[in-house]
Amino acid sequence: VIGLCSVINFGANLAKKANDPVYIAAVMKSVGGMQSPLPEGFAYQMAIEAFNMHAVTFVYKPDNTAIMLGAMELPDQKIDDARQMVKELALRGIPGFADSFEEEKSGQLPVADQTMEYLVGKSVDRDGTRISAMLGCIFDKAKKRQIVLYGFSPSGPFNFEAAKTLVSG
Repeated sequence: VIGLCSVINFGANLAKKANDPVYIAAVMKSVGGMQSPLPEGFAYQMAIEAFNMHAVTFVYKPDNTAIMLGAMELPDQKIDDARQMVKELALRGIPGFADSFEEEKSGQLPVADQTMEYLVGKSVDRDGTRISAMLGCIFDKAKKRQIVLYGFSPSGPFNFEAAKTLVSG
């Protein structure tokens, strides 16, 4: 019973903080510097710090494209670069978002002094529903962490230019 109460309390506190602008700014700082203010059309949606992950979700208001940036420690796996990681994430899915990812195109995007490896294609959930999405990854070996981008457009093709504007600024 005490464990269940602790989990419920943890979830309630997380939900309460997730939309607080001061909390979002603090989490964004731990993920990595972003333009301030955000590029035109973007708004912070929520932030979360849990289980050694710091993540912020943005929405591009004109078309409701959602983009999540999450920072976490580099994996202790045999994966040692961003290209391998983005391919691995496409195969095994993004917990809570997609069971798999169907690649349509791939490439690299400069982000500050790093390079993001990315895929654009279709995110597939458990029910087989496909939506246009983007999956990206940066390995920051100096800070021993990775930054993962997952974005999707609820209708229509994924707005790659919006994602590029958000992370390249």
